[in-house]
Parts: sequence; structure tokens; C-alpha cells
Amino acid sequence: MTTVILVTYNGMHWIRDCLNSVRSSSVPVHTIVVDNASTDATCTTIQTEYPEVKLIASATNLGFGKANNLGIQEAIKHGAQSVFLLNQDAILHRETIEELQKISQRYPEFGILSPIHLNGGAMISTMVFAIIYFVTISKPCLAI
Repeated sequence: MTTVILVTYNGMHWIRDCLNSVRSSSVPVHTIVVDNASTDATCTTIQTEYPEVKLIASATNLGFGKANNLGIQEAIKHGAQSVFLLNQDAILHRETIEELQKISQRYPEFGILSPIHLNGGAMISTMVFAIIYFVTISKPCLAI
């Protein structure tokens, strides 16, 4: 199963849209949110409205990279076959993860996949602000 890793920091403005899109995935996923010491209602909202989400609330801001690494470690510990890194201000199309899983199975030599990034008008984004990666855990990969 795929685990969605989401790093948040004061993400109340986006968190419902983001997590609702993950919840609506055409395939089952686990979701882990690593919160970087938000001072808004992000953590409370996740705890009360998204009980299926594993929330790791950090007392300090770990930074984006370290928080993602923490989420990935947690996913691996619980048997994730792949992880999907998603920004708090991004919204998934319903079939995104399912299609990435199919591509991963069709091309096992690929260790990292990324979907096409669209802006709010469903146009391919020329400036990508969301970092979204689907990583198959069994494949060795180098992060730079």
C-alpha cells in the first residue's frame, strides 16, 4: 500500500482541501502528516476531522526535508510499499496514486515518479510549487 506523507506548517488555509482529496483517492492509502510546530488549528483539525491520519506533531519546526524524512521512516516502519510526498497546498486528482502505482508496476526500473503538475485552472503548471513524488520503497534511490 502507498503511504501519503504530508508536511504541514500553519496549513489551515489548505488542509481540508488537501486531505479531502487524499481521502477520495481511487485506491486505499495510509496518510501520515508531520506538523512543523504549527500555531494555527492545523493539528486540531486533523485530529478531529481526519481520525484515519497518523499525525506526528513536532514541538519544533524540523524543516521540510527532515519532516519528510521522519514521515518516510514512519511509513517504512509500518510496511509501506511506496510513499507519495504531497505539499499541504496541493490537491490530488482521484486517480493519481492509482495511475502512479500502475506505472511503477509497468516500469519497475523507475525508482521515483512524479505526476504532471496542474495549476488551479487544470493547465500544466510552468512554475511548480508543489513537490509531489511517488517513491517505491524497494528501489534504492539517492536524494540530493
